[in-house]
Formats: sequence, C-alpha cells, structure tokens
Amino acid sequence: MVAGLEEEIERAHHEIGELKRREEEMLHKMKKDSDALEFMVDRRIINKFLVNYANPNSSFEVKLQMLDTMSKILGFSHEEKQILGLIKAAGSESIGATANPS
Repeated sequence: MVAGLEEEIERAHHEIGELKRREEEMLHKMKKDSDALEFMVDRRIINKFLVNYANPNSSFEVKLQMLDTMSKILGFSHEEKQILGLIKAAGSESIGATANPS
C-alpha cells in the first residue's frame, strides 16, 4: 500500500514537471509571437492610405501628411524619410519641408 502511494506520488511529481515544462514552452512561444506581431501592419490601413494617396482629388498637403503618417507606422529611417521628401537632406530643399519632421 505504501509502495503504491509512493509510486503515485512519483508519477504526480513527474506530471507536474512535464506540465511546468509545457508551460514554459507556451510562454516562450507567446512572447515570440507577440514580438513578431509588433512589426505587423494591418493591410486595410495600408490599402486605405494607398487608395487615398493615389486619389487625384487628394491635395498635395494631404498626400504629404499621409506619407508622413505611413512613414511613422512603418518605422522609416531618417534616410528613407529624406528620399520621400518628408525631411530636408542637408543643404537641399525638400518638397515636404512643410511636413512635420520626425
């Protein structure tokens, strides 16, 4: 009887260890997945921006604001913002010089 209880306790300890290991694996996977989601952008947002940007009725100022907002959402570098004309390159005039620099 005592040997049976000791065996059952040993199985329970083994099962607890296995559950803890699975818990750690799941927590690691959730963290990894949430880190990956940080860099995902909703396609609907980009679609709306692109359609509005290409709309011939959108003013130049609206297009600059849309480019500026997209550059923030997508995490553009300083150089990429210069290429888009959102900020001035050193010693040159930018079309987007009136846009908010970021």
